[in-house]
Amino acid sequence: MVTAPDTPLRVLLVEDNHADVRLMREYLREPGFPPAVLIHVETVGAAIAAARKEAIDAVLLDLSLPDAQGLDAFTRLHGALPEAPIVVLTGLEDQVTALRALQGGAQDYLIKAEVTPALLARAVRYAIERSRLEASRKREQAAAQAAELREQFIAILSHDLNGPLSSIAMNAALLIEKSDLGERELRTVVRISRSAARMGRMIRDLLDFTRARLGGGFDLSRTPCALAEICTQVVEEIETSHPDRSVHLRVAGQGWGTWDADRIAQVVSNLISNGLRHSPLETPVQIVLRDEAAEASIEVTNHGDPVDPEMLASIFEPYVRVRARAAGGERQGLGLGLYIAHQIVLAHGGRIDVRSTAGTGTTFQVVLPRNAATGARPT
Repeated sequence: MVTAPDTPLRVLLVEDNHADVRLMREYLREPGFPPAVLIHVETVGAAIAAARKEAIDAVLLDLSLPDAQGLDAFTRLHGALPEAPIVVLTGLEDQVTALRALQGGAQDYLIKAEVTPALLARAVRYAIERSRLEASRKREQAAAQAAELREQFIAILSHDLNGPLSSIAMNAALLIEKSDLGERELRTVVRISRSAARMGRMIRDLLDFTRARLGGGFDLSRTPCALAEICTQVVEEIETSHPDRSVHLRVAGQGWGTWDADRIAQVVSNLISNGLRHSPLETPVQIVLRDEAAEASIEVTNHGDPVDPEMLASIFEPYVRVRARAAGGERQGLGLGLYIAHQIVLAHGGRIDVRSTAGTGTTFQVVLPRNAATGARPT
């Protein structure tokens, strides 16, 4: 329990010696002790019942009680109330038992004959603080373990889904190539192919996300390549899977450099797919490639509803879904596409920005730096 600064501490004293009870009560009233309410019981059983009935900040536990003796008293109480900070009260002859209680989870121990108001106050304060720090650490560890298990599960599941999905996509492609399919059958197979492609992108995004979050990052295989060729190939693939949409590519320079072609294609594909999802059917998604001396840029623009300004600040965070009109009723993705695109661009030492207005639409600009050695077309 975290007690507010102006709230008295609730101290549970488990003690059957009435002289010791009177002494502890007097010590708790001393000026050096924080404001406290003393709750007194005489047995371990009564202590467990009291702590379960109301919140307790600290426990002062005698090791010689009517229903429990020595280490058994601590073990029973700590087992029933594992989160309660316990300070063991002991005699000179029981220090070995007290040390064993510390090893078992007690926060501190005090020898009754040596207790002073200041010593008691310090022991209770430190016991509460250590207990809170330990509880916080356990919560953080549990949250981290849960997150890691969740991401490992996603990675394993995504990997296992790739096999059957690849089979579906390959067989759909073979059926599309057949010339004897009727119009109705062809439309059905095209829908299967598009759904498989969308699922494939989701699985790829999940795998990339889990690798990044589990510390694997994005492995880059840099080779000399032209951004114009990459963009052209991605646009052709998307036009094939979206025959009802228009994707316009304008190239001002070939954009030669040393990059990971597959990863850059993934960035362009994610940005175009995002544009298609958030723009009306009758409007095109526009891609502009510009070639500069030290860098190249790719701009992807859609003319859907503008993004809420408050959302722009977090648009590259994982699981963020932009609430805008989805063309053709297509379902939203997982909210990972823009995050992964951002991470890939950062891995290349580049940057990605976004601007969105009602008049000009939403534009994502990717800027990839290069040097003189990689900026020229390879021979």
